[in-house]
Amino acid sequence: MQIDLSQHAQELIRRQLEGGAFESPDELVERALDFYDHHQPTMESLKAQIQEGLDDVAAGRVGPLDVEEITSRSA
Repeated sequence: MQIDLSQHAQELIRRQLEGGAFESPDELVERALDFYDHHQPTMESLKAQIQEGLDDVAAGRVGPLDVEEITSRSA
């Protein structure tokens, strides 16, 4: 398979190869695709949660934020 990459993508690949992180462009693309495949469900879940929050704001289902309460729970 042959693909055309933007100059920006080519530069990113070149920098990764020069840094020694990968031995070949093929290896870099394989790892990037594996990463994408593994993290895509998480990204979809985050997008859904963000949309739910935006929907709450649009519907007026919001209240004041108590920063001290949040801070004390995470301590």
